[in-house]
Amino acid sequence: MKIVAASMLVAIIILCVGACISLAEDTLVSWWRPFLISGMAAAALSQVVWRFWRWILDTDTKWVCYSFAVVGVTLFLASSWYVLNYALGDRTAVSYSRLPIERVYREKHYQTRRVSRRTYARGAPYWVYKADVRLPEEKTVGIKLTAAQYKSLQKGDTLVIAVRKGALGVPVVDPSMTQFPTLKKKKPRDRYRDSTRAYRRYRMYRDSLSHTRAGGMP
Repeated sequence: MKIVAASMLVAIIILCVGACISLAEDTLVSWWRPFLISGMAAAALSQVVWRFWRWILDTDTKWVCYSFAVVGVTLFLASSWYVLNYALGDRTAVSYSRLPIERVYREKHYQTRRVSRRTYARGAPYWVYKADVRLPEEKTVGIKLTAAQYKSLQKGDTLVIAVRKGALGVPVVDPSMTQFPTLKKKKPRDRYRDSTRAYRRYRMYRDSLSHTRAGGMP
């Protein structure tokens, strides 16, 4: 039972950390504010739930169990705040801003592969494409791109960023409403025209050699 409970607890903590990392970038508030409020609430709630950690950790040292409880409850409350504010926000109250791209880049991430029942290792790499834009609130937001958008967009191009009201009053950036410029399609090359130009250059080069020889050059 302890192993099952500990495994579920670790999985919940990993999900909470992932939610905080993914939504903090799109939430227009300093990251430390939700964590400060969540930490203060966790300090009070952990007075009750620390005993659960004593059963998981199999130790009677109160400060160790209390510390684990504070960290776990803080992550749970902060991630819940981010998810509720983002998911339950008003999707009709949207404002758009035309902003220039400051940087287009890609990041190498790695998949996770399972080695054994309890062991995971780093798997095959893959690329994540992004473009950074700076909002009027002086917050830099990374917008995810497709591979085609990454190849087409460059610094200075304009994106239309959608900002909507969150459920808890904090505005969020909605990447699903981001408007991208039309991708520039490359015109297919005219092979006949290219071959004609190459032949003309060759004739001009041959004629110049013949004129040079006629003038007495070796």
